[in-house]
Amino acid sequence: MPKKLRNRNENFVAVDVGGTKIMAVVGTSGGTIVGRSRCSTPRDGDVKEVFHAIELAVGAAIKRAGLGAQDVAAIAVGIPGVVDYENGRILKTPNMPLTQAPLTEFLRERFGVPIVLDNDCNLGALGEAWMGAGRHAHSLFGIFVGTGIGSGFVQKRKLWRGARYAAGEIGHMVMGIGGPKCGCGNSGCLEAYASRTAVEREIREAVARGEATVLNELLGRDLSVIRSRALRAALDAKDALVTRVLEQVGHFLGAACLSVRHLLDPQRIILGGGVMEACGDFLMPRIRAALDADQMRSATDADELCPSRLGDYAVVVGGIALAARLCGPNPLKKYPDAELRILRSSGSSRG
Repeated sequence: MPKKLRNRNENFVAVDVGGTKIMAVVGTSGGTIVGRSRCSTPRDGDVKEVFHAIELAVGAAIKRAGLGAQDVAAIAVGIPGVVDYENGRILKTPNMPLTQAPLTEFLRERFGVPIVLDNDCNLGALGEAWMGAGRHAHSLFGIFVGTGIGSGFVQKRKLWRGARYAAGEIGHMVMGIGGPKCGCGNSGCLEAYASRTAVEREIREAVARGEATVLNELLGRDLSVIRSRALRAALDAKDALVTRVLEQVGHFLGAACLSVRHLLDPQRIILGGGVMEACGDFLMPRIRAALDADQMRSATDADELCPSRLGDYAVVVGGIALAARLCGPNPLKKYPDAELRILRSSGSSRG
């Protein structure tokens, strides 16, 4: 890991940089969030615009905590892509314009504190291992379904990043030879079948063929961006198109979980991300059915598949743990029974 620092300051900033939103929080190594801020990710923005949004979110979270940059020990940032954790470099971001972008240097210059970067879903899995659905599990594999699909593997409370920092990129596991083009450049990836981006594509193509959907009414016929909450509303309205597309998503996610079981056999497989939060009650039975139909399972574990407990906060909770680990003892060991606590004075969730 990056060179450890010694800092008695117990305040840490964690940032979740997602395809649709950026959330920054200030938290303690004991799991209390004392400041938070949230803003939209510039959808078609360049590197400078995304950097500026991250800077504003971090600054707002620190301000809402009643602190200054000098009161923060370190900042951890979750990036949706491949990150050189050891050197703080962004290597590849398939769904954002941050490939090779110097975010570490930018934030260090702006805030004057140590910066640590990691894959966002690595941090999500770490957060679930610390205070979420995987606490006290000896191993867990977290799958997060949102704009893209990512995952993280935690064993004995340690992240497995891989030899080239690309472990856990389940979204880019090929599920269909010659399948649809993925944002990473390959074809037939899980992300190209089951992410919210894939759902948007399938719905737009079906509408172009003349299929009807209640989404046209809900979104004023603008289907360029279909948020997870709109998919939820369409499910509730028993929309035939959205139901069919999400049934396909459940099929692919179930196959992915089956592959995870046979490859790693983790004690827990945890499903989170915006799509799962909004539509999990529809998707989970279909994913579970794929696992239940497995002809090679050696035993039945009712707790093997479970939803995220931390929801929107999984990545930032993992970020707090990572930043705290940079400056002192591992909080997963120092505070193994910590519970997430969000102070009411931490401010509005909007940046």
